[in-house]
Amino acid sequence: MKRRLWTAVTVFGLVLLVAAAGLTIGNVHADRQAARSRDSLLQEISAAMPQSDGEPETEDAAEDPLQFDVPAVSIDGQSVMGAVFFPTLSLELPVLAEYDLPSLRIAPAVFSGTPEGEDLVICGHNYRSHFGPLNQLARGDEVFLKTMDGTVYRYEVSATEIVSPLAVEDVVGGAWDLTLFTCTMGGQTRFVVRCDLA
Repeated sequence: MKRRLWTAVTVFGLVLLVAAAGLTIGNVHADRQAARSRDSLLQEISAAMPQSDGEPETEDAAEDPLQFDVPAVSIDGQSVMGAVFFPTLSLELPVLAEYDLPSLRIAPAVFSGTPEGEDLVICGHNYRSHFGPLNQLARGDEVFLKTMDGTVYRYEVSATEIVSPLAVEDVVGGAWDLTLFTCTMGGQTRFVVRCDLA
């Protein structure tokens, strides 16, 4: 009887280990695929954006309060609004103009708002090649957003927080010019980065 119980527990343990290994391999594969998609999209974004000599000027959103349309370009069937760059993380990511779950496997996307409206919210998967490193950002770190018309917005991280996955109003509400969010490991909560125009 004890031997059967021990065999059953051992088999069950092995099944759990195999399932965990399969899940890990699946996550690593998804992250690698996301990195390939990111790199491919960034190359096409770079080719589609206006080129300029030197660093583009940062546009003050208050200069044209009536402009609220974010220019987007269709690239590989995706509506792309630009790219976001985190100098302290040495990370650049495309930003899709339209949010849906399948698209998030390719790149972060606009969840709500606009840069001009100073209420932009961008969400992304916590892949290491996407928003996974956001938890390394600290107050004062710079974040650059370049839209497809070549406009560059410079932000500084003001705060970070962890919220419930159901706290949508906490994520989209508030007086921040840019909010970035992703799942924490395990998906039980959301890691949120709040930024203000610099």
